[in-house]
Amino acid sequence: MIMFPVQYIVAVVVLITFFQVIENSSYDSLLLKLVISISFLQGIFVMGFLVYKFITWHLNKKSRIVFLYTMTIGSILVNVAITLFFVNEQLSSFSSYIIPRGNTFVPYVDPFSVLTISYQVSSIISYLLTWIATSILLYNYFKRLGKIKYWTLVSLPLFYFILQFQPLLLESLLDYRLASPITLALSILYFL
Repeated sequence: MIMFPVQYIVAVVVLITFFQVIENSSYDSLLLKLVISISFLQGIFVMGFLVYKFITWHLNKKSRIVFLYTMTIGSILVNVAITLFFVNEQLSSFSSYIIPRGNTFVPYVDPFSVLTISYQVSSIISYLLTWIATSILLYNYFKRLGKIKYWTLVSLPLFYFILQFQPLLLESLLDYRLASPITLALSILYFL
Protein backbone atom coordinates (compact mmCIF):
# COMPACT_ATOMS: atom_id res chain seq x y z
CA MET A 1 0.00 0.00 0.00
CA ILE A 2 2.81 2.42 0.81
CA MET A 3 4.56 1.67 -2.50
CA PHE A 4 2.07 3.52 -4.72
CA PRO A 5 2.46 6.93 -3.00
CA VAL A 6 6.24 6.53 -3.12
CA GLN A 7 6.08 5.80 -6.84
CA TYR A 8 3.85 8.83 -7.36
CA ILE A 9 6.41 11.00 -5.54
CA VAL A 10 9.18 9.62 -7.77
CA ALA A 11 7.03 10.25 -10.87
CA VAL A 12 6.38 13.86 -9.80
CA VAL A 13 10.09 14.50 -9.18
CA VAL A 14 10.96 12.99 -12.59
CA LEU A 15 8.32 15.21 -14.23
CA ILE A 16 9.74 18.27 -12.48
CA THR A 17 13.19 17.29 -13.76
CA PHE A 18 11.77 16.79 -17.26
CA PHE A 19 10.17 20.22 -17.29
CA GLN A 20 13.38 21.79 -15.99
CA VAL A 21 15.26 20.25 -18.91
CA ILE A 22 12.63 21.46 -21.40
CA GLU A 23 12.50 24.97 -19.97
CA ASN A 24 16.10 25.65 -18.90
CA SER A 25 18.15 23.00 -20.73
CA SER A 26 19.44 22.06 -17.29
CA TYR A 27 18.22 20.39 -14.12
CA ASP A 28 18.96 20.39 -10.45
CA SER A 29 21.19 17.47 -9.45
CA LEU A 30 19.41 17.38 -6.08
CA LEU A 31 16.32 16.09 -7.91
CA LEU A 32 18.39 13.26 -9.37
CA LYS A 33 19.72 12.40 -5.91
CA LEU A 34 16.19 12.55 -4.53
CA VAL A 35 14.80 10.12 -7.13
CA ILE A 36 17.70 7.71 -6.63
CA SER A 37 17.50 7.88 -2.83
CA ILE A 38 13.72 7.38 -2.75
CA SER A 39 13.96 4.45 -5.17
CA PHE A 40 16.79 2.76 -3.28
CA LEU A 41 15.11 3.32 0.10
CA GLN A 42 11.95 1.75 -1.28
CA GLY A 43 14.03 -1.19 -2.50
CA ILE A 44 15.67 -1.50 0.93
CA PHE A 45 12.25 -1.46 2.58
CA VAL A 46 10.87 -4.14 0.24
CA MET A 47 13.97 -6.34 0.56
CA GLY A 48 13.90 -5.93 4.35
CA PHE A 49 10.27 -7.02 4.42
CA LEU A 50 11.14 -9.97 2.17
CA VAL A 51 14.01 -10.99 4.47
CA TYR A 52 11.61 -10.82 7.43
CA LYS A 53 9.10 -13.05 5.61
CA PHE A 54 11.80 -15.55 4.66
CA ILE A 55 13.10 -15.65 8.25
CA THR A 56 9.61 -16.42 9.57
CA TRP A 57 9.16 -19.01 6.83
CA HIS A 58 12.51 -20.58 7.71
CA LEU A 59 11.60 -20.72 11.40
CA ASN A 60 8.45 -22.65 10.48
CA LYS A 61 9.89 -24.93 7.77
CA LYS A 62 13.57 -25.40 8.73
CA SER A 63 14.39 -25.88 5.05
CA ARG A 64 17.91 -25.59 3.67
CA ILE A 65 16.74 -23.90 0.48
CA VAL A 66 14.65 -21.35 2.40
CA PHE A 67 17.71 -20.58 4.54
CA LEU A 68 19.86 -20.12 1.42
CA TYR A 69 17.33 -17.78 -0.15
CA THR A 70 17.06 -15.87 3.13
CA MET A 71 20.82 -15.37 3.04
CA THR A 72 20.63 -14.44 -0.65
CA ILE A 73 17.96 -11.81 -0.16
CA GLY A 74 19.80 -10.50 2.91
CA SER A 75 22.98 -10.11 0.87
CA ILE A 76 21.04 -8.33 -1.88
CA LEU A 77 19.59 -6.03 0.79
CA VAL A 78 23.09 -5.20 2.00
CA ASN A 79 24.21 -4.66 -1.60
CA VAL A 80 21.33 -2.26 -2.28
CA ALA A 81 22.16 -0.28 0.87
CA ILE A 82 25.85 -0.06 -0.06
CA THR A 83 24.91 0.90 -3.62
CA LEU A 84 22.78 3.78 -2.30
CA PHE A 85 25.78 5.23 -0.46
CA PHE A 86 28.11 4.51 -3.40
CA VAL A 87 25.86 6.25 -5.95
CA ASN A 88 25.26 9.23 -3.68
CA GLU A 89 29.01 9.59 -3.18
CA GLN A 90 29.51 9.54 -6.95
CA LEU A 91 26.74 12.09 -7.49
CA SER A 92 28.32 14.44 -4.96
CA SER A 93 31.05 15.19 -7.52
CA PHE A 94 28.50 16.75 -9.89
CA SER A 95 27.68 20.44 -9.79
CA SER A 96 24.36 21.53 -8.33
CA TYR A 97 22.93 22.25 -11.77
CA ILE A 98 23.56 19.87 -14.63
CA ILE A 99 23.91 21.68 -17.95
CA PRO A 100 24.56 20.28 -21.44
CA ARG A 101 28.21 20.07 -22.39
CA GLY A 102 30.00 18.93 -25.47
CA ASN A 103 32.18 16.58 -23.48
CA THR A 104 31.11 14.06 -20.90
CA PHE A 105 32.04 14.10 -17.27
CA VAL A 106 32.86 10.80 -15.63
CA PRO A 107 33.46 11.05 -11.90
CA TYR A 108 36.61 9.48 -10.54
CA VAL A 109 36.00 6.23 -8.67
CA ASP A 110 38.76 5.39 -6.23
CA PRO A 111 39.20 1.62 -6.69
CA PHE A 112 40.66 1.26 -3.20
CA SER A 113 38.06 3.20 -1.20
CA VAL A 114 36.14 1.28 1.43
CA LEU A 115 32.84 2.04 -0.30
CA THR A 116 34.04 0.81 -3.71
CA ILE A 117 35.46 -2.41 -2.29
CA SER A 118 32.33 -2.95 -0.17
CA TYR A 119 30.16 -2.47 -3.23
CA GLN A 120 32.18 -4.92 -5.31
CA VAL A 121 32.41 -7.56 -2.58
CA SER A 122 28.70 -7.33 -1.73
CA SER A 123 27.83 -7.63 -5.44
CA ILE A 124 29.95 -10.75 -5.80
CA ILE A 125 28.60 -12.33 -2.60
CA SER A 126 24.97 -11.64 -3.50
CA TYR A 127 25.44 -13.05 -7.00
CA LEU A 128 27.22 -16.18 -5.75
CA LEU A 129 24.61 -16.81 -3.06
CA THR A 130 21.86 -16.42 -5.66
CA TRP A 131 23.66 -18.82 -7.99
CA ILE A 132 24.23 -21.42 -5.24
CA ALA A 133 20.64 -21.25 -3.99
CA THR A 134 19.25 -21.51 -7.50
CA SER A 135 21.57 -24.40 -8.38
CA ILE A 136 20.38 -26.31 -5.32
CA LEU A 137 16.75 -25.45 -6.07
CA LEU A 138 17.11 -26.77 -9.62
CA TYR A 139 18.99 -29.89 -8.53
CA ASN A 140 15.86 -31.96 -9.25
CA TYR A 141 16.69 -31.57 -12.94
CA PHE A 142 20.11 -33.18 -12.39
CA LYS A 143 18.82 -36.70 -13.05
CA ARG A 144 16.47 -35.62 -15.82
CA LEU A 145 19.08 -33.68 -17.81
CA GLY A 146 22.19 -35.62 -16.92
CA LYS A 147 25.27 -34.51 -15.07
CA ILE A 148 27.09 -32.76 -17.92
CA LYS A 149 24.09 -30.94 -19.37
CA TYR A 150 22.86 -29.84 -15.94
CA TRP A 151 26.20 -28.39 -14.82
CA THR A 152 26.76 -26.80 -18.22
CA LEU A 153 23.40 -25.02 -18.07
CA VAL A 154 23.78 -24.06 -14.43
CA SER A 155 27.36 -22.83 -14.92
CA LEU A 156 26.63 -20.56 -17.90
CA PRO A 157 25.34 -17.64 -15.78
CA LEU A 158 28.31 -18.00 -13.44
CA PHE A 159 30.72 -18.01 -16.38
CA TYR A 160 29.00 -14.93 -17.82
CA PHE A 161 29.32 -13.18 -14.45
CA ILE A 162 33.02 -14.02 -14.23
CA LEU A 163 33.61 -12.48 -17.68
CA GLN A 164 33.31 -9.00 -16.17
CA PHE A 165 36.61 -9.70 -14.40
CA GLN A 166 38.34 -10.45 -17.72
CA PRO A 167 40.66 -7.39 -17.53
CA LEU A 168 41.95 -8.61 -14.17
CA LEU A 169 42.46 -12.08 -15.58
CA LEU A 170 44.25 -10.79 -18.66
CA GLU A 171 46.52 -8.65 -16.52
CA SER A 172 47.53 -11.70 -14.53
CA LEU A 173 48.28 -13.53 -17.78
CA LEU A 174 50.60 -10.79 -19.05
CA ASP A 175 53.67 -13.03 -19.20
CA TYR A 176 51.76 -15.69 -21.11
CA ARG A 177 50.29 -13.04 -23.40
CA LEU A 178 53.76 -11.77 -24.29
CA ALA A 179 55.19 -15.28 -24.80
CA SER A 180 52.34 -16.74 -26.86
CA PRO A 181 49.70 -14.17 -27.87
CA ILE A 182 48.07 -16.36 -30.52
CA THR A 183 47.54 -19.28 -28.14
CA LEU A 184 46.07 -16.93 -25.53
CA ALA A 185 43.74 -15.32 -28.08
CA LEU A 186 42.56 -18.72 -29.30
CA SER A 187 41.98 -19.85 -25.71
CA ILE A 188 39.88 -16.77 -24.97
CA LEU A 189 37.87 -17.18 -28.18
CA TYR A 190 37.32 -20.84 -27.39
CA PHE A 191 35.80 -20.01 -24.01
CA LEU A 192 33.71 -17.13 -25.31
